[in-house]
Amino acid sequence: MDYGSYFVINRGRQYGKTTTLQALANYLSEDYFVFSLDFQEMPDEKFENGETFSRALVNMLCDVLRFEEGEEQRKIRGMLLDFMADNPKIGMDDMFKILSDMCRKNPRPIVLIIDEVDSAGNNEVFVKFLALLRGAYLKRDKTPTFHSVILAGVYSIKNLKLKRRSELKHQYNSIYAVKRMQNLLKRMDGNFSCCI
Repeated sequence: MDYGSYFVINRGRQYGKTTTLQALANYLSEDYFVFSLDFQEMPDEKFENGETFSRALVNMLCDVLRFEEGEEQRKIRGMLLDFMADNPKIGMDDMFKILSDMCRKNPRPIVLIIDEVDSAGNNEVFVKFLALLRGAYLKRDKTPTFHSVILAGVYSIKNLKLKRRSELKHQYNSIYAVKRMQNLLKRMDGNFSCCI
């Protein structure tokens, strides 16, 4: 954690992931500002598109701070609320700019913990969020971002892309996939140069 690593925890239900994350958030709160979120609390419609997701995530961060006391919490919550008031439409890129500003201005490093990351309703939107989170992590020497991120869920993050494919595309050995391949080969008429 002290080195600014990003972690992924995946394990089946009832193995104590949530309990561990809660204990870790309490432990880290002495040295870090910790946002601990649970994506089970975010309704499926909030994953409809990037704009809806971004607004919902910023709202969720504000809600975490609603009952917190302290100057640090008030400043961050005020910054997020002002941002939402000034920007009725929030794209994912806009969201990452305010998160970067928040990380830059806060006196303590910020740690983001997200439990049940794999419960996202629209995985395509969430996978895009993960890609932007990773991009921010890779540029952390130049652009302020979360000091550390901990993602926890039942499924491995690397398998989330599989879940976003439509059912028809996901049927590797189905009669539909074989038929589509046969039709494609007929249209190509033996000309495979387009595939190279």
